[in-house]
Amino acid sequence: MSLLSLRADQTRIRRLWSWLHVYRPEPNLVLYAPMLGLPGADQSRWVNSLNNRILAINLKLVLKRVQLSPSILYLCYYTHADLIPRIAAPIAVYNAHDVWETYYTDTSLEQLHSSYEAATIAQVDLALFTSRKNLERKQHLNPCCHYLPQGAPSMEVDVQIPTSPPADMPQGPGLNLCYWGTIDSESVDVKLITRLAARQPSWRFVFIGPILRTDDSHFKSLERFRNVYFLGNKPREQRWHYFRHSDVGLLCARMTRKEMEGSQLKVPEYISGGLPVVSIPVEEYRGMTGLVYFADSPEKWETAIATAVSENSSDAKVKRCAFSAENSWNRRVAELSGLLESALEHRPPRGE
Repeated sequence: MSLLSLRADQTRIRRLWSWLHVYRPEPNLVLYAPMLGLPGADQSRWVNSLNNRILAINLKLVLKRVQLSPSILYLCYYTHADLIPRIAAPIAVYNAHDVWETYYTDTSLEQLHSSYEAATIAQVDLALFTSRKNLERKQHLNPCCHYLPQGAPSMEVDVQIPTSPPADMPQGPGLNLCYWGTIDSESVDVKLITRLAARQPSWRFVFIGPILRTDDSHFKSLERFRNVYFLGNKPREQRWHYFRHSDVGLLCARMTRKEMEGSQLKVPEYISGGLPVVSIPVEEYRGMTGLVYFADSPEKWETAIATAVSENSSDAKVKRCAFSAENSWNRRVAELSGLLESALEHRPPRGE
């Protein structure tokens, strides 16, 4: 995020002064929004390096102010290789939760951003990948690369899901096909939904989540269909209620490189919510037979949805429960804790 981004989103103007404030809701939890960087870091190695220098100074001052000496520098973004020697935490960790180079269609920019990430991966003590294919492509950069996929959420035991459907959930004969998440022109293939909605009037396409403001016009054409519903953003804890009254979970993104090579939180969420998933053929989910059904054309989408519903037997539901238990976030946290403890134990002091 840079100063230039203020023009794109006026709500970000608060970032002009929020960097002055540090919030500590718990003794071991510090929340801080650093100062805005200079624009152009996505196209200039020099600007990116300067922004990292500014950020390092900013963070050092804040750490001194709150009297915190970090044990781990945990990076969730790929452009911060320059921070690693400047912050000098005992270990540095990078979480590659996306395939960042796929965001750029310009070859020179893709190469620049690939080099940013390569430098980060090479310097950290532990690199984590949520996509197996992404790991396979980059594990040569560092021997300490590990596959740590997205976890599957579990319903809280004290949450009672109403048996009656949500008030705004469409009902009647036919299927409820549910999409949960941010709605934009990449994550929802408007042409695909247009074809399916026209050909299958008894299928109700239910989209739950905020529509990206800049992409709002892309979805105007779907308003003419009586079987397409946009229910708006909902609290995350309500997703179980909507899933309970749905028949299929959709990953109906456009088949771009960005969507095909990454991983999606919504897939394990759908499965944990009891839904079979119909998806574009994302690399990460190729081995999930019986849990995820793939389609790459409107005709195959129709077949995949019909198959997912017809095969939604008691055995399929047991398989989804087993997947959720084996891939729970509790297990992921335990796996991550073990990796961090091992890295801390075996890492010599930085600089030796």
